[in-house]
Amino acid sequence: MNTSADNTIVITGTGCLLPGSSTPAQFWDRLVQGESGLTPYSDERIGSRLIGHFGHLSAEQRAAAAEAVPFKLRRFASSCSMWGVKAATDALAHAGLDLKTIPDDRCGLFTAQGDYLHPSVQSFATGLGNAVPNDLPALTREFTHHRGMEPFMAIKSLANNMLAMASLTLGTRGDCGAFVQNKSATVAALRSAAFSLRHGYSDCALLICSGSYNEVLTLAELQRSGYLSAGAGGARSVRPFDRRRDGTIAGEGAVAFVLETAANARRRGAAVLATLGGIGNLVQQPGAQAGSDAYRRCADKALAGSGVDFGDIGAIVARGTGGQSHDAHEASLLAQLQQGRGGVPITCATPIVGSVPACPVDWLASIGILQEGVVPPIANLEDALDAGLHFVHGKPEQRDARHVLSLSAGYTGFHSAVLFSAASH
Repeated sequence: MNTSADNTIVITGTGCLLPGSSTPAQFWDRLVQGESGLTPYSDERIGSRLIGHFGHLSAEQRAAAAEAVPFKLRRFASSCSMWGVKAATDALAHAGLDLKTIPDDRCGLFTAQGDYLHPSVQSFATGLGNAVPNDLPALTREFTHHRGMEPFMAIKSLANNMLAMASLTLGTRGDCGAFVQNKSATVAALRSAAFSLRHGYSDCALLICSGSYNEVLTLAELQRSGYLSAGAGGARSVRPFDRRRDGTIAGEGAVAFVLETAANARRRGAAVLATLGGIGNLVQQPGAQAGSDAYRRCADKALAGSGVDFGDIGAIVARGTGGQSHDAHEASLLAQLQQGRGGVPITCATPIVGSVPACPVDWLASIGILQEGVVPPIANLEDALDAGLHFVHGKPEQRDARHVLSLSAGYTGFHSAVLFSAASH
């Protein structure tokens, strides 16, 4: 094992495909301006009176993602995988990292995928609708060769298609791992990437996260569970931490990060966007129970050994889905976290891109805060449910934050905290 004397993990590149944003800069501008990327729900195979808006990727974004994957591989790739490859390609360009300049076994590749089913009900509908009735050979041809049922079904069902597509497209042969399960997947992939770098298995690592809620069974379950907003306010219906909140709007997209040890970044003269401080996570039954300490426990784990005290935290990026019970629960977690520690400005990105599975947009926002010295407002927030918490709303807040804590509370009880610090720390 070849461990480096300076194994601090730094982030040198980011890329994304998100509703209304094809670059991290576009995402940041929308976040600061409170400009939503959500649009009316539209799908050629699904119609619904209950789902008014969605965080769709545009036709142009989808086309750009397809172009990022070699033509001969596209028929084997799911849409989410192509989005992830595009985000990763952009992150590498942002980092100024040409993978041809390093051995192909020294770039780690770690992926997180969430909440999309493949083959989906839509793909079966295509096959059934286009096949000649009672013609089994025609049905078979449609499903297996004409994309009614995608090739490599087993690989996609195992949720490692993005790992395969990224590896084949980018030519990596190094340490790797594929993870699923939404929020827990992103944290697991981040942990694995950091482990690979710190222990000398990789010189750099790509972290690619992608997911979509746009599948009929998934949307039906979200609606039935009461997670989705009624949409009376259109794209502005998502109101995290507001007393009028009534649910979230689902979305889709991809986010990618280039991670390196600080020593490797220095060797190649790379600009450092942020330092990865620490990670903490746990599973605790969801609910609005008083006195919950999940965020405090996660934050303590993330801060442990970093040399950073909670009093040094300049901003918090919370999840803020806009759900009645979920936001009440998260507000109680935030209050418990800050009890006796002083108020910290809190923001979130959900009103801009929606709830995007397995896409840590909160990490992207955290890096932006460190880079720009501004805490974006929580869009659509007017009447905060807890006046004792410092929710940023109305306009951006200038803040020379040296450390930002990204917090997330999942629907199934998974909680996490990730500490990001300014490059000079």
